[in-house]
Amino acid sequence: EQGVRIRGPRVAVTFHGTCESMAFREAAEKAGLVGRLQSIPRQLSAGCGYAWIAPLDARPEIERFIASEKLEVEGVYSLEA
Repeated sequence: EQGVRIRGPRVAVTFHGTCESMAFREAAEKAGLVGRLQSIPRQLSAGCGYAWIAPLDARPEIERFIASEKLEVEGVYSLEA
């Protein structure tokens, strides 16, 4: 669900820059992808201060989405609660 803070195990998509994070958010929202753009979790560091956060079980769908849309991301990480 978009706009809802994700709790528990989750997947984080990081970006090199703000432009990439905004492009990802726009494409993800149009596609109805679960998750939200938020400040990057403390466990990670990336080129920009934002990450797309979603429940961990959404990781396969997110990885397919990134590949099919040819989106530029820095990394995809699994995070514990």
